Amino acid sequence: MSAALGVDFPMIKNTTFDNINYKQTGNYCVLASYATSSTPFLFPKVEVIDFFLAFCKHYNIVADKSNAEELYLAKFIEEYSKPGKNGYQVINELHNSSPHELFVRCRCTFSLSPKETSKEIAEIENELIKNECCLMLFIGGKKMHSVTVYYDNGFWIYDVNEGKSVSIDRITSLGELGQSFLIKRIND
Repeated sequence: MSAALGVDFPMIKNTTFDNINYKQTGNYCVLASYATSSTPFLFPKVEVIDFFLAFCKHYNIVADKSNAEELYLAKFIEEYSKPGKNGYQVINELHNSSPHELFVRCRCTFSLSPKETSKEIAEIENELIKNECCLMLFIGGKKMHSVTVYYDNGFWIYDVNEGKSVSIDRITSLGELGQSFLIKRIND
């Protein structure tokens, strides 16, 4: 039940993120936050490292669990450095067009809806409160970082730098807000 509204709504629970067991050791936050954002929607659960392996396989890069993050990062930088590209566009293209089984499963289970975060903040917060969805969000100005935002009787972020969920007052309390994707289950 949504305490803020006193009404029953489907929502993502804090416990959803309890067993992610991932704390990044490099600049892997964009794909890692996509992976953590998928957690409420995929069953059985997929480990974060499996997203790095799938990314590498999509680009025909031979990788294993020991080197997938580093190999991802090199290719990710190459991709988002192309004219007119950014990191979230790379993830959006992967989500929408990769033939890799994991990304096909993701796009059949949940949608990525790009948002102009600062302009649409009230609508985004309302969606998070009322629906089973989460937000993949860039924060922080020049030192951008990607996090997963969700609602469970208050707003929370799952931060791959910390490897845990942290309560926040409002999304705007995160500081400068960048690009985002509203991630929502596709109903059959």
